[in-house]
Amino acid sequence: MSVKSEKLVKSIQEIQQFIAARSQQPGIQQHNNFEAIAQTLEKSVASLKEGKLTLQIVSHNPNSAKALYDLLRNRELSAAYQFKVTPLTDDLQLTQSEPTAALILQTDASPQRYQLSATDKLAIGRHPECQILIPDPYVSVSGYHANIQPCVEANSNSACASWQICDLSRNGTYINEQQVQGCQILIEGDRITLGAPTSTETSPELLFEYQSITDSSSQQFDTLVTECDVLCWVINPQPPLAAAEQQLLEKIRAARFTNLLVIAELPDPLSQPEAAKLHQSRMNAWLQTSPLDVFCFPLCNSYIGASAAQLSVNSQHESDKFFKVLESLVKRKPEDILTKRLTAQVLAQLHLVEQLIDLDERKLARETERDEAKLKEPGQHQIKEKVDEILKKIQDDKAIFFKQTKDKLKQSKVDLLDDYLENSISCKIRRFLDQLKPNVVKYRGRKYIQLRFSTIEVVESKRAKRKPLKPETVEEKTIDANTALMNFCRSELSWWADEQWEILCLCPQSSLRELLQRAYEMLHSIPSVNLNRSLFQPEQSIDNRAVFEEAFAMPLSESRYQEASPVVYMLKKIRGQWMQFIFMFSFFSVLGIAGRRQIMQHISAPIVNAFKASPYISTIVLLVILYFLFKSLIRLYREDRDLEREKEAEKIRNNLRSYYQALAKNRLVERLVQNLTTALEVEEQRVEKILQAAKHQTTRITTETESNQAPIRQRILKHEVLQKELRSDRDKLQKLRRVLEVKS
Repeated sequence: MSVKSEKLVKSIQEIQQFIAARSQQPGIQQHNNFEAIAQTLEKSVASLKEGKLTLQIVSHNPNSAKALYDLLRNRELSAAYQFKVTPLTDDLQLTQSEPTAALILQTDASPQRYQLSATDKLAIGRHPECQILIPDPYVSVSGYHANIQPCVEANSNSACASWQICDLSRNGTYINEQQVQGCQILIEGDRITLGAPTSTETSPELLFEYQSITDSSSQQFDTLVTECDVLCWVINPQPPLAAAEQQLLEKIRAARFTNLLVIAELPDPLSQPEAAKLHQSRMNAWLQTSPLDVFCFPLCNSYIGASAAQLSVNSQHESDKFFKVLESLVKRKPEDILTKRLTAQVLAQLHLVEQLIDLDERKLARETERDEAKLKEPGQHQIKEKVDEILKKIQDDKAIFFKQTKDKLKQSKVDLLDDYLENSISCKIRRFLDQLKPNVVKYRGRKYIQLRFSTIEVVESKRAKRKPLKPETVEEKTIDANTALMNFCRSELSWWADEQWEILCLCPQSSLRELLQRAYEMLHSIPSVNLNRSLFQPEQSIDNRAVFEEAFAMPLSESRYQEASPVVYMLKKIRGQWMQFIFMFSFFSVLGIAGRRQIMQHISAPIVNAFKASPYISTIVLLVILYFLFKSLIRLYREDRDLEREKEAEKIRNNLRSYYQALAKNRLVERLVQNLTTALEVEEQRVEKILQAAKHQTTRITTETESNQAPIRQRILKHEVLQKELRSDRDKLQKLRRVLEVKS
């Protein structure tokens, strides 16, 4: 073995170690292809150790190929050459086939194989028109369950480099237990389950199989050229060439194969002299236009062992020339030819290994892309972001609403207690007290002044029969001031509290109801959140009865009252007027104007004279004067009495006003505001519970999603490691390729 051969053997052994290590790595699905490459390399090592050149004989006529084989063996060339004979048939595939794929239906009986079309779309289902027919016992499969069709990848040079499956069913299509959404590209080894995530008695499983690029039927031409050092091609002596021969010629030119020897077999000149001459002349005419260098001599059995005298001069010359070419090849360093051919063959195998690595890289890239797409699917990562955004929005709206609501309630309370405002509770109590009328009552021989409130009630007469057209009786009833004031405070403050709750929580706009409605709509848009609508209904009213049902210490609404009788009042008035009269007389006497007696005589003289002159008329006039004087005194008596009563009533009003204003401000309003604040806090807690419930549900879904995503993330990490190893393997291959190219 020459030095070049030893170096080549060493390089091949390094490649074999690389392939052995590569085929043992996890996740490798090209074991058969690596085994074929290893076998080819083993043959190359054997050829180097044997040291013989390989001579390949091809012919469209098997008899001619056999005749040339016998002729070469008789010339004792077996010591330098290893002979191979390959018939050249019309069905020989000289072009590399496109990648193909198939679906294998895994059934209890024998598996059924369905070859996929590289151009057409195939239907999968239980309908009789489906190209991939699923048996009827698999009831989870629809009539037209899915379609499988070829698709072209952007980075592929092939017309059809991959296939995709599109789901059309009701029960779904699953690839490796993951449901298909629309269409999905298939990867070699994918398990397709119809109707359920895993295979069952009603859901079948199909295995996707991808035909490798190292298929033997697509590599026949490469075998003809790369596995021989000398190619002897026996052609038809009657041109033109056959179709298979014409294709072979084009492939040889494309490969730039140099050691090509073409033999045109002529008829036996001894048995068929005329035919031999005719074919020789035709061959000579064809050779003038053909680029081939052709050796024309007969290969019949009669020629074998014949003497030179029995042959034509041209045939003998062509035959000697042919054998000299073969002998010259083995005399001039045949190991160079052998190592060159085997180096090219090893480089071709390295190219196949690179293609297999490309397949693995594309598969890993597809699986990684698929897994990353699953991580980005809605309901997983995006749902969590959407939930966080919605919950934050509701939380912000809640904080703003309840802050504004409490501020409004605080301002409303201030307005209610502001004495300068007409609608304040103090002003309303004052106006109501002004309506109360004083009333004098007798109790145990004593008189009291009370403030009472009159109410009008519509009642029916108990004695009268019920008649539809009879008018109802109206009665006036009076109640004491404390009862009237407490009822008034209850009515006014309850109305104020209900109005505040209505404004703050139940109005169509800017209210708690609107806040809850927006929260429901936003949370309802999240698929993983399912909350009862009743949680989003605010309280319709607040029960404030307990505020007014407490036992309050009531102030006095009456006052003891002593008033003079009319007679006493008139006597006092007459006495007072008489005293004024006497004072005036005394004043005049002191001044010396006139004496008391003189004044009295001057005043009484006309009256006495009148009585003396007309006693009856004077008496009547005197009675009239006394009558009007009495009426005047009675009127004055009543006015003074009413004034005294009003003064006493005003004292009672002031007392009641101070008490009930203080009660309303310091007790009732504070308790009502406290009730409203408590109700708002309850509603705020309701919103918080809703948010917590929504967060709990989404957290549970997110936890389940993350647990489901954990295997996907592990696969992505595993794929990254494998991709890194593939890049490392590619670097090793490039180094081995450079070494072989330098040696060649």
